[in-house]
Amino acid sequence: MTADLFADLMGMLALVALLLAVFTVVSRASGRAFLRSDQSLWAAAAIAFVTAAGSLTMSDVFNFTPCLLCWWQRIFMYPLALLLPLAAARRDLAVRPYMLALALPGIAFGTWHSIVQRFPNLLGDSCGVGDSCAGIWVRALGFLTIPNMALIAFITITVLLVAAPDDQGTHQ
Repeated sequence: MTADLFADLMGMLALVALLLAVFTVVSRASGRAFLRSDQSLWAAAAIAFVTAAGSLTMSDVFNFTPCLLCWWQRIFMYPLALLLPLAAARRDLAVRPYMLALALPGIAFGTWHSIVQRFPNLLGDSCGVGDSCAGIWVRALGFLTIPNMALIAFITITVLLVAAPDDQGTHQ
């Protein structure tokens, strides 16, 4: 498998995650829950795990050197990939504040990284670690960059956690 093909696959998964976020928001706005709380936790866990595995594949298999902003996004995503499956297995919605404490800064870094890629003059020549944060390794499906996909993952995880209904007798 090539890096471009892998990126396209990850891009398709990111778009599915984005659709999940949209359906979740629309259904909650109409007074219904699209997913039960346990399903929301498992979906968030799956997104975090696939995102972490995808970032490792990009760097360790395809030899893409993470820039400084990529490292920061990893710092916030990797704990989510470890802790959300545990929370999902326990049906523990009480983890929401802690997971949001990781996902929200991830959104901020993903947003800034996406902006810097679009407007490289905002950053200058380099972030100082690895390759330039303005560099674009791939354009999944012709338009999604790695930071865009990470941003979608953080947003979807946040939506799933915030919109998860307080049902099913979560473990406290």
